[in-house]
Amino acid sequence: MVTFILSFLQPFELDEIQGTMRFWVGPAFGAVTLAVMLSSFVWFAIFPQFFTEQAWTLGREFLWTSYHFLAIAAGNYLLGRTLFPGSGIFAGFGPILLVTIVVGLLPYLLITYISHTHHLKRNLHSALALNQQLHPAEETDTHTPGPLLNFTDEEDLLPPIALHDFLFIEAEGNYLNLWVLQNGTPTDYRLRGTLKEQETRLADHPQLLRCHRAYLVNLDQIEEVSGNSAGYRLTIRPELPEVPVSRGQVPTFKAAVEHLHPSL
Repeated sequence: MVTFILSFLQPFELDEIQGTMRFWVGPAFGAVTLAVMLSSFVWFAIFPQFFTEQAWTLGREFLWTSYHFLAIAAGNYLLGRTLFPGSGIFAGFGPILLVTIVVGLLPYLLITYISHTHHLKRNLHSALALNQQLHPAEETDTHTPGPLLNFTDEEDLLPPIALHDFLFIEAEGNYLNLWVLQNGTPTDYRLRGTLKEQETRLADHPQLLRCHRAYLVNLDQIEEVSGNSAGYRLTIRPELPEVPVSRGQVPTFKAAVEHLHPSL
């Protein structure tokens, strides 16, 4: 796409380059773009943990995209200074960076849209299968209250909470919002602590899963799973906020549901 835009549209006064060299501008800078994108595999090999879906955030996406635009612009600037030393177009790095951003924006948005659509379709289809596993037809609710859960060593902070009455925990800074059922009504308690501590305390219960960096959920309390491009959204109770499943936790979530509710 970069080659096409620069070769045939010749924006940013590229048509001022004299002779046959101007017809090589598009392929040359397209090759620089391709070389920088292929070099990404080097970073994947050196820092594999940085690029895992579990660790990927919006901030890392911004840094990674910025790196690509800066690296491509630097390559274009060096190539332009070498091939066209007398051209004013390549007199400074700033204008070349701007051109790189403008030209590269369309391919970037197209790739982002394709990725978004791919993940959305995949997660919507997967969510349908998960709902069938979680709620088989004509399933009768035979749950028992189950064991009592230990969320804190200070017993006076919480009433006894049975496993089946626990809904989910949401982390907010140094505090936790604990949602439970009391006489069938969703009720929340606020505790001081971290989600990691609760994950350790509740490790003996496979139906309790950390599905997001800020959420730990009771899989047996999920009413519905819906899919989006970022992962899943879990409806625990219609009156409560949906619980997200991050993209990196999707495989773990699916495996946990499969373990608790094997497909017939």
